[in-house]
Amino acid sequence: YDSITNAQSLAALLVDIGDIRKAESMFEEVISMKRAVYGEFSVPVAKTINSYAILLAKHARMKDALRNYELAKSTYQKAPPALIVDPEFDVKCKYDVTLINLNIASIYSKKGDLQRALTCYEDGVTGLEQYEASMDKIRESDCVIDVTAKHSSHKHLVAALGRIGSLKLKLGDNEGALEAYLSLIEQVDEDSPIASYTEQAKAHIKCATI
Repeated sequence: YDSITNAQSLAALLVDIGDIRKAESMFEEVISMKRAVYGEFSVPVAKTINSYAILLAKHARMKDALRNYELAKSTYQKAPPALIVDPEFDVKCKYDVTLINLNIASIYSKKGDLQRALTCYEDGVTGLEQYEASMDKIRESDCVIDVTAKHSSHKHLVAALGRIGSLKLKLGDNEGALEAYLSLIEQVDEDSPIASYTEQAKAHIKCATI
């Protein structure tokens, strides 16, 4: 376990100093080591593959990033349930898959595959809504109010609705775009982060234009 931790720390350090090629090689080594320890389909493996995909995307390796995002997603989905029942852990794993869907959507959008991008963004919105509902139940049962966590998912939700509106406009679906923008506007309230207010203002302009 120490060797895995050290290898992953080295991979992060290599990213920080800009040695991307060595970082990629180290990530692949860490993934291989984690597969040997935790099994091919396990959450630790999925998380590392996802981190590797993020690295690739940041350095414009979109084809490789997309392949690894898809692999991370399937690894999460095939991972067996935890031996100890932990609802919050399960919900957060599903949230990770949702964020992967949003990253996949972004790549498809950049590649010009608008319909696939739209489908992934819609899957992402569904996942975010389910995450917020599930976490609200967990917080209520634990008597905890975690505004920061809400803001993180809420910001992603608002941004995704904006992307859906934009894609539907490009695909000629003005009514669908209007519905997405109106949904975005309704999502923003006094507890929303500043970034969501900006998205809301843009949505108002888009609605007026439509």
